[in-house]
Amino acid sequence: MALAPFFLLSLMAISCGDKGVPPLPVPATRLEIISGNGQIPRAGAFLPDSLMVRVTTDMGEPIPDIQIVYEQITPIDGQGLRWGVQTTNGDGYARNKYYADTVVGIDTIMVTASDIEDSVVHFVVTVVPDSANTIIIESGDGQEGNSGDMLSEPCVVKVTDKYNNPVPDLRTKFVVFGECLVFTDSTAATDTAYTRTAEDGMAQAQWIMASVGSPSWTWMWVYMMVGDQPVDSVRFSAHINP
Repeated sequence: MALAPFFLLSLMAISCGDKGVPPLPVPATRLEIISGNGQIPRAGAFLPDSLMVRVTTDMGEPIPDIQIVYEQITPIDGQGLRWGVQTTNGDGYARNKYYADTVVGIDTIMVTASDIEDSVVHFVVTVVPDSANTIIIESGDGQEGNSGDMLSEPCVVKVTDKYNNPVPDLRTKFVVFGECLVFTDSTAATDTAYTRTAEDGMAQAQWIMASVGSPSWTWMWVYMMVGDQPVDSVRFSAHINP
């Protein structure tokens, strides 16, 4: 039985059309932080943990050879990153080394993955002061007071690290001589008083002049303490009127 011409044409069209299995949809991908977020380094320090991310499919399969861009966005002029662009390895991981900024505060690093929509994550690092390095007189030096009275202004010192960041919660020791008295928010009036620096690195004490029969000068030493050991000091002077 002869095949109708239109049937032959239809068969040829089917035979000559696209062949093979239709392509699978591209799997969804995601960028996620693995480790290194939320670290609290000292100013200028090298972070112990790398800033590590991973690129995977939505089924958790790693995706290699994806370019990962690290960009420090705060502080704007920060230079903490060791490398700018990394490439994911066979397990989908990429990482970057980081130096904390020398100014205390929040460092923020934005990470993006190439060819993946909405692939942005942020690392946040909280930079705290380095070890106490310097103590200076902030105010209250060179005052004049009457015998037995308290000076009109407190004696204030400031403690900073080597980057000039204020160092809070550091123990300071105030020592007066010549029968004068000193007191702080935590120590009653005596010849030696202690306190701790505030958030701005400041510590202060009130100085009471000794009873003297003639004008004279007296001094007070203020020590920056590490544990029980003084590591640096400054000296205040005051003139006592009889």
